[in-house]
Amino acid sequence: MRYLVHNRDHKNIGDNMGDLLVDQQLDALKCVADQNRRLKNRVFHGSLSLPPGESLTEIQWKDCAHQFMTDMGFSNAPYAIIRHFDKEYEHIHLCGSRVDYDGKTISDSRSYARAMESVRKLEKLYGLQEVLEHETKSKSNKKSTKEIHAERRGYKLIKTKIKEAIDAAISKSRGVNRKEFNLNFAKTFRQTGIEIQVHKHKNGEVYGMSFESNGIPFKSSKLGKNYQYTQLNKRLDLAFQMQLRHAINEKQKNSINEIDHAKGVNQTSQSKEIGKTNSPDTNKNRGISM
Repeated sequence: MRYLVHNRDHKNIGDNMGDLLVDQQLDALKCVADQNRRLKNRVFHGSLSLPPGESLTEIQWKDCAHQFMTDMGFSNAPYAIIRHFDKEYEHIHLCGSRVDYDGKTISDSRSYARAMESVRKLEKLYGLQEVLEHETKSKSNKKSTKEIHAERRGYKLIKTKIKEAIDAAISKSRGVNRKEFNLNFAKTFRQTGIEIQVHKHKNGEVYGMSFESNGIPFKSSKLGKNYQYTQLNKRLDLAFQMQLRHAINEKQKNSINEIDHAKGVNQTSQSKEIGKTNSPDTNKNRGISM
């Protein structure tokens, strides 16, 4: 943990303990991890990074971190999220106790496979480039030669604009249930001026979708797998679940802050009462008088 913050261009962007200061995070990690001193590697360290040119907001990075650590089995153990700015690409570091609050060891069995599954899920959620084994890129999200050449000339193809609009709308969508979340997504997306057309058979079964920008239609199949009907629905469902979990985490954090504040007020009141009891005025008639 000290290695992640010492003499480095970094920012502590949170944890699952109420967003503590770095020293407090370190104390909490050590305290929990030391429950099992026989475990050789009591601390987990991992990192998540983006390809150069891609970006996430701080809130999105925190959501990614929470989802990844949950997938890796750390939901009942303390962990910290540190963002570094010493590379040309965005990345965060994750440091957590491999011993949970109940003193149980968090298994590292199939850790690599589970990490890859989680990362693939996050890539689809945010419409990021899918990186396969050995750093190869998935065709479903890889930019075409035309898209790359257009951006080098200072403009974007309609195809690129539609994909970016979808990604942004997913990220901004909110809702107390899935229906409200979908409606919010549709409303946010319509504000871009791009229309969505869902295609159905006579029996009502959906067989595809398309988009229209400035009168130009675009089949979802031309945008890539992550923007087709079935996969887009999966991304919306995952985004909704992550939004709910983020809301729960914020509620828990606010509850902890309220409890801490109430304790502070109570302790202050007790101190005042003790001060009154021990003041010279209240004690002057007690004991032996001369």
